[in-house]
Parts: sequence; structure tokens; C-alpha cells
Amino acid sequence: MNHLSTARVTRGALVLALALALSVALIGCNQTADKAAGGNTAMDSVEIAKSSLSTTAPDAKLLLVQTANVVTATSTPVWQYLFGSPKDGTIVAVTVEKGKVTATQPYGSAGMDDAEWKLIPDSADWKIDSDKAFAAALKVDKKATDKTPWAMGFVTYIPKSAASSTTIDPFIWSVSLDPQGAAPTSIDVDAKTGEAKAAKKQ
Repeated sequence: MNHLSTARVTRGALVLALALALSVALIGCNQTADKAAGGNTAMDSVEIAKSSLSTTAPDAKLLLVQTANVVTATSTPVWQYLFGSPKDGTIVAVTVEKGKVTATQPYGSAGMDDAEWKLIPDSADWKIDSDKAFAAALKVDKKATDKTPWAMGFVTYIPKSAASSTTIDPFIWSVSLDPQGAAPTSIDVDAKTGEAKAAKKQ
């Protein structure tokens, strides 16, 4: 069976993690998908993820949000978050499924100095939840419906060292849709305003 898949965070520098995290690959799918259900949205789960770091990294800053699975009619969104600690200079991935933290994985140094940590925006700038991003994407892709398989993610900051090697922008949901009988599409949804448009061809 063909399926959508999202690139996973891999061990290494933050630059590599961010570059891989939003490389959402569309391979086609014959399954269907529910919309991002209430109680299992990205915003529902982010505070759960952050609270799991209250002892080990109380200063954690949100760097990345992404689905850790392809959402179908028989699945619930599983969310993965990448946090960075300015104090320790390290990053950690936290996975949340159905309101519970299921994995916490440290990934070593983020490769950023104190000045750059200060440039990372507050996650309060994030206004558009995953369900709203999905709904906005459907308005752009007229072939997709609320039964279309999907995956999505965004970053809050692009490290200076990666600025010239990536085409993604901060606080832009990359929503991948795979309508049955039609070509897969990628829609960009602004996580601050909700504005949606077809993603630029890579």
C-alpha cells in the first residue's frame, strides 16, 4: 500500500534536523483521513510536550512542530515537537499521542550561540492550529476533502547556518494532501494569519 510519509528528525545538528523535518514526501495513498480532531490537535499537545521538559529543560523553546504519522480515517494525529534549551544549547524531540508523551529523545548540540538563541521567537506567535490549517488547505486544493490523507509541520526559526540551504520559512505550515485519483499537493498555510496558498515548486 502506498502512503504519505514525513521525514523524521535524525540525530545530528539542528541544521540537519530542521532541513529534514519539513521534507514532507507524498507517495500516494488509498486510505482516507479524518480532519484534525479536537483534543488531538498540535496546540492541544504542545503544552503536554513542553511540560515533560519542566525539570530537564524548563527554558525550552519550540523549534519545530510536525506530524509523526500520516493521518487517515483509522488513525489519530501523533505530534512530534523539537525544543531547544538556550541554557544547555541542546535540542530534544518529544512525541505526543492521544494526550500522552510517548517518547523523549535528546539530539545533542543545536550549534547556535547565545546571540542566536535570543532571535528565536516566542511560540505565542503561533496562532493557527492544525485543524484550521487543514481546513485552510482544503479551500486551496479543490480536489481534496476532509477524507484526504494528510501530514503537516512547520518550524519557528531557521538557523543562520541553514538560511542559504533551505527554502522553508518560519511559521508556515507545510500541509501535504493526497487526494484519491489526483496528484498529491503541498499547501502553505501561515501559522500566524491562516493565509493559505499552493506551495512553490521546489
